[in-house]
Formats: sequence, C-alpha cells, structure tokens
Amino acid sequence: MAAALGKHAEARRWRADAEHIRTQIVERLWCAEDASFYDVGLDGEFVRIRSVANMGVLGEHVLRLHLPRERRIFDQLWTRQLHNPAAYWTKYPFPSIAANDPAFVRPLRYNS
Repeated sequence: MAAALGKHAEARRWRADAEHIRTQIVERLWCAEDASFYDVGLDGEFVRIRSVANMGVLGEHVLRLHLPRERRIFDQLWTRQLHNPAAYWTKYPFPSIAANDPAFVRPLRYNS
C-alpha cells in the first residue's frame, strides 16, 4: 500500500519488517521433531496443538521454497501433517485440529 501511495521509503521499511517476521516464524515456531508450526507460550515453550494454523503458514507464503531448508520444511509439513490421512488429510479435509492430536475432540458424529 505504501508503494502504491508513492511512499517508497516507508514501503521498504514495511517489507523489511515483514521479512523479519517471516524469518522469526520459521526460526522460532517450527518444530522439526513434530513437523509442525506451533504457537509459543509465555514460558517460551511450544504450545503443542497441531492446528490448521499450519496451513496458514503456507497460505501466507511464509516459506520460501527456493531456499533448501524451507523446502525441506514444506516437504515435512506436507508429508507428515497436511497430506497425512491420520492428521489432516481426513475424509473431509481439513480439520481445525489434526485428527491424531490429543486435543482433537472424540467421539465424532459422521461428517462432524
């Protein structure tokens, strides 16, 4: 928006801020062990609920797939989580919480 308004210095600052946030998401919220992005609690620890926020990371173009590390993150997230029938790739994708996450409410009615 700043660029469209001709505020080029402001646009550069917004882009730099956005890149900083993008980098922080990848560095601080990715858990390679679980192949998932998590929120971080006040104690600095992951809030280990695998939610649909994982898809938001992809929808917001947080991962730069031309970067090898971030491509590996995408591949792990896709294989172990999003395309996993036990997690998100359910009969009616996508659940808000991974179907195999302890926070997922059971029992479910058909097509719940």
